[in-house]
Amino acid sequence: MTWETHCNVWAKATWRSSGNKDDMMADRLTVQTAVTFDIMYRDGLNEKMRINFEGDLYDILYFQKPDFRQSLIIVAQKQD
Repeated sequence: MTWETHCNVWAKATWRSSGNKDDMMADRLTVQTAVTFDIMYRDGLNEKMRINFEGDLYDILYFQKPDFRQSLIIVAQKQD
């Protein structure tokens, strides 16, 4: 599978203090970091996409659309 850029947008990134956890994967301790990205609303985004932010890749967990503004909150997770 090959990844390609869907769009480049400005995002406010907030690292969540709750939601970070350590996990064992392939006999190795892995830190999973949850980050919230707040962007202007865009149609066509889905959970199969990922975010490239400052050279790190984040898997999208879910989206939230606040009713009171034209933005989109994306909760994503980076595996270190």
